[in-house]
Amino acid sequence: MREKFENIYDWFEKLGSFIVRFRWIVISCLALLIGAAALGLPKVELSVSTDDWFQEGEEVRQAQDRFDEMFGGSEYAAMLIEADDVFAPEILSMMRRLGDDLLSEIEFADRVTSLADIEVILSEEGRIVSRELVPEEIPHDPKEIEEIRRIAYEESHM
Repeated sequence: MREKFENIYDWFEKLGSFIVRFRWIVISCLALLIGAAALGLPKVELSVSTDDWFQEGEEVRQAQDRFDEMFGGSEYAAMLIEADDVFAPEILSMMRRLGDDLLSEIEFADRVTSLADIEVILSEEGRIVSRELVPEEIPHDPKEIEEIRRIAYEESHM
């Protein structure tokens, strides 16, 4: 096996001998090279914009442009729902359907936050529990709706 690498071992031995023999010249050359490279650092520009990742005609770029045009940007989109009682079962159902539609229909939408789908952290029987504020099956019982309202307005789980 050593025979195969004989040439490379010789090459490293010669390189090592050269570096040791002319170490001050090698150190000076490396210092000059590092100094020259450091002079160019102010000209280095970094960009994290996705505009630089994709060319103008690419499908992903076009979809992003459509999203930005519709919603004014890609950070977030907000919708205001006005109702006499936002905790009414019909309103909660509408919010949940709207959130599901937004997630399924809008490209790049990755999450919807509304009363109908937020999670709360509660203490139940001495245990810490994380659960949805509004259960999957939206209740119609006024007592259950009042309990949801109480938890939503409670500050201890925030």
